[in-house]
This record gives sequence, C-alpha cells and structure tokens, in this order.
Amino acid sequence: MLNALDILKDYDISIVAITGNHSMPKTVYTKNPFEILEYHNCKHSFAYKYKYEYFDYDDVRFHLLPNMISGEDYTKEFKNVEYSKENNILISHGLSESLQSLRMKTVAEHEISDEIMDGEFDIILLGHIHDQCQVTHNAWYSGSLEHCNYGELKQKKGGLVIDTDDFKVTPVELYKTPMYDFGDIKCKELTPNEIIDKTVELLSKKRIEDNSMGQIYYDDIDRDKARVVQQKDNFEIVNDFTKKMLNLKIKKNVIKENIPIVKQQKDNVSIDFVGDFTQYLKEQKLSRNEYDYIIKNGTEIIKNAINKQESK
Repeated sequence: MLNALDILKDYDISIVAITGNHSMPKTVYTKNPFEILEYHNCKHSFAYKYKYEYFDYDDVRFHLLPNMISGEDYTKEFKNVEYSKENNILISHGLSESLQSLRMKTVAEHEISDEIMDGEFDIILLGHIHDQCQVTHNAWYSGSLEHCNYGELKQKKGGLVIDTDDFKVTPVELYKTPMYDFGDIKCKELTPNEIIDKTVELLSKKRIEDNSMGQIYYDDIDRDKARVVQQKDNFEIVNDFTKKMLNLKIKKNVIKENIPIVKQQKDNVSIDFVGDFTQYLKEQKLSRNEYDYIIKNGTEIIKNAINKQESK
C-alpha cells in the first residue's frame, strides 16, 4: 500500500479514502490502518474517525462518510454536510436501503438511509457490496477488486472512472486473481475413475493461468465415492494438472445416506452394541491402522457407556 502511495505522489495524484467495516478496529488495543497511512506525504484525505469530513480538490468537494459504529450515526453526521456551490461527490460505506436483500450479515453492517441517498450530490460512490452495480441514477457500488470467495465467482469486479465535467461513469477492468468456474459433474451414475476422468476433461477446457483459483461442483456424490476419488493416489492426475493454481475447490452435493435407526430397548443386554459397531466398521473402506484405532477406542467407549447405564 505504501508503494502504491509513492506512485500516486510521483504523479501528483491525490487520494481520497474512507474506512469500511473490515478495516475498523475490533478491540481497544488496535488502531485503524489509515492512521499509519496518514504519515505518507502524498496528497491525501482519509476519513476513519467515525465522523463526517470533506475534502476539496479543484472544483469538486468530496463528502466523506466512513463506516460508523451504529446506523444512527450516519444520520447524525449527515446533518453536518456542507455542500459546495460547485460539484459534490459523496463517498460512503454501507448498505443502501433498496438493497436489503443483499445483506451480508457481517460485522458493523449498517444501512444508508434514503435521506442520505437523496442528498444534493452529483454522484454517490459506495462501498460494501462486492458486486459492481448501479443503485440509482447517480449511485454506484464499485465492488471489490478481487473475488473474496467462490460465492462471488460470477460477480463483476473492477473500478469506476468518473468524469467530473458531466459525471459520466465508466466501469473499467482491473487486474485480479483469475478465478474459474470449471463446471458441474453429475456423479450418481459414475464410478470414481469416471469422475476423475470428467474432472480432467473439464480442467483441460480452460487455459489455466499461473496463481489462479477455480471450482468444480460434484453433484449427487455419496461419501464413500467422494473419499475414493480424493485419495492421494487417485487424485494425483488432477493435482498434476492444477499444480500451478493457488487453489482448486471441490464443492460437493453429498447424497444423504439412509442409515437405519435402531430402536433402543429397555434391556441393553439384548442389543449387541459392540457387535453392531464392529460390523459397521468392517463395511467401511478404512485402512488397517484406522480400523484398529477406531475399534479399540470405540469399543471401550461403548462398554463404559453400557456399564454406566446398567449401574443406574
């Protein structure tokens, strides 16, 4: 970040920024990261002290309303707004009331009221929603620069360029870590080897860049089959294919198993808990070491539980 500020200083470019909910201090022992950036000698205006501030640059006034401690603080600080007779841009962080369905349920997530959104601003630039989108005729979320998780895979990322002569907004693509949706595999009728072959087939359809990330969806796969597919030896061909990636996420829709429920009887002796447990383990695809460890400890736990029940 400091290197980036050096570049802005070299080109005599000012920076205006506000704190969001993620950069807010979470304890009394931590400081806001903007306090460190204040020491840089580039032209800057950072709003992070939970109050309204403004910054004038040429004929534009930037009104800064950072993420607040409570929702009421937005309305309180908005009353301090001092409009310029020229051009006014609001920069704030929060959830527009019209986008309540996109609530992210994160820390310090507050709504920005219609009163603020209807203010006398030429343009409103908001942070919080990670998907780049236009909210009203003059309000935009620029979105996050990167995909923050695989749930954002189909979201638009980048930046916005604002022409302060006519306030035309132009989305602009910026470099981000490549993230791919490799597709879905219907696994129910496939063998583990066929699933692996399908995985390699999907991966081969993309030109995978270095340090990228991606996701494949295994639909209708049972736990035993998933365990076999992702065993180290079996999955080696996939790992070779994706070794230059940062991460390959295998998302699974696991078939619910119909496990018979044994009705407990009053007489515990009539139920062979240890025998049933042993038989169940034999039916699982476990290594010898796994089986020996589980049968030894599991049997002991079951016997102790039976003894405690019988002593009551």
